[in-house]
Amino acid sequence: MNSGRLFLGIDIGGTNIKACVFGTDGSMKAKASLPTPVSSPFPGYFERSIEAIRTITFDVVRAAAEKLSEEERAMISGIGTTGHGKGLYLLVKSGESIPAIASTDSRASGIVKEWYENGIAQKASELNMQQTLACQPSALLYWLKLNRRDQYDRIGTVLEAKDFLRYLLTGECFTEYTDASGTGLMNLRTKRYDPELFRLYGIGEMFECMPPLKEAAELCGYLSEEAAELTGLKAGIAVCGGMFDIDACALAMGVSTPEPICVITGTWSINEYLSPCPLPREAGVNHSLFCLPEYYLIEESSATSAGNLDAVLSEIMNDPDPDYREIDKAVAAVRPEDCDILFYPFMYGTNSAGLKNAAWLNLRLGAGNASVLRSVFEGVAFSHRYHIDRLLKNRTLKTEVLRAGGGAAKSDVWMQMIADVTGIKVEAVTSVEPGAMGAAMAASVCIGAYDDYRVAAQHMVTVGKTFVPDPAAHSVYDLKYAKYISALRVLEQLDEIL
Repeated sequence: MNSGRLFLGIDIGGTNIKACVFGTDGSMKAKASLPTPVSSPFPGYFERSIEAIRTITFDVVRAAAEKLSEEERAMISGIGTTGHGKGLYLLVKSGESIPAIASTDSRASGIVKEWYENGIAQKASELNMQQTLACQPSALLYWLKLNRRDQYDRIGTVLEAKDFLRYLLTGECFTEYTDASGTGLMNLRTKRYDPELFRLYGIGEMFECMPPLKEAAELCGYLSEEAAELTGLKAGIAVCGGMFDIDACALAMGVSTPEPICVITGTWSINEYLSPCPLPREAGVNHSLFCLPEYYLIEESSATSAGNLDAVLSEIMNDPDPDYREIDKAVAAVRPEDCDILFYPFMYGTNSAGLKNAAWLNLRLGAGNASVLRSVFEGVAFSHRYHIDRLLKNRTLKTEVLRAGGGAAKSDVWMQMIADVTGIKVEAVTSVEPGAMGAAMAASVCIGAYDDYRVAAQHMVTVGKTFVPDPAAHSVYDLKYAKYISALRVLEQLDEIL
């Protein structure tokens, strides 16, 4: 009987670690979230303390557990972890821990530029089917080798974010296919780590530091006695492999076939769809492995989505505790044709070939907060369109719907804007924490509560509102988007001077 089972999903994102408990119908029974402090010792560096992540992980799980009754805590039957891809989380052979590196880090951008200039990145893409990124373990490990050799030589195991969480819970070291496929170090045809990729990237000795691969719903250990004491849960709960957060979100949005394009609005602008076969290399998109092994995940992404709103609110408007309902009202009160401010949402990262940092154009005294906030909403929507347009160039299947989730999916105003900007109908899923929910769905399959992901989705996923594009608004946004792209090309040239 599934009615007596609950599942815990733990999600380590760009700014927070979240622990959410779900029922077999997808209802959220408890949620807790704690921020993960990020230090930036130099421009472009984003680091996290390993010790802090450990403490926060146990604290956030305990906080969620304490919101349940004793009987409900005993019903937790499986645990799944998910988290941002890229970045670097390391276990060391001896000595002090090495700070974790977040997925927004760009310290290795110079290395990646050289790899493209000397052809290494192009050779690697023939195997890993990806663009080489500064935030991938491939580049970050080589950066450590060049600049922190003492740390590099002490590396024992290379993990991704969610793998480190699972290690804290079980004491077992594994990674799994979806996350590993985004590192740049896996051959996506053989679905194995490839020594040739390690050689190309100059980190051949790291091949021996990669943990065994597991499937997302495969059993990877049990909650240890120590972790149970620190979290308030019972020892021995099954912990599955979990998955890359872009897979977890797609799964929690009911995406298990190639038809819808999945749009995830978090710190990262994730735009993706499933394909039974890889695209040609000249398509220039990223591939990774999906949790359904018959599919590749075709992805266009950058750290340019809804997280920009929080950054603007806290860093520029000095509003660390905003009322998002009031923000929605303010944005809705300004018509798109009455706001000529253009915002480039590059507070955390960029999807531009040249412009590295955020920028406003046409911002002037007296513009008012509502227009400034509207420009942020629109800039994020334009960023998603930029990626979606690139996906559509290589997609033969007709795209009739975008399935949206993440932070912006809580805002009807933002969802309608994305429909109007792209000219494509948007369906918003009701799950407010799709990453954690996808991880919990993997746990449900791991313990046999559901036969597979599709069955789990039938019981746990609910699609909420549908947003149909307004033709008049789409025409306005088409003109504004054309200006956005034209001005971006000029800004890219200016950025070289700055």
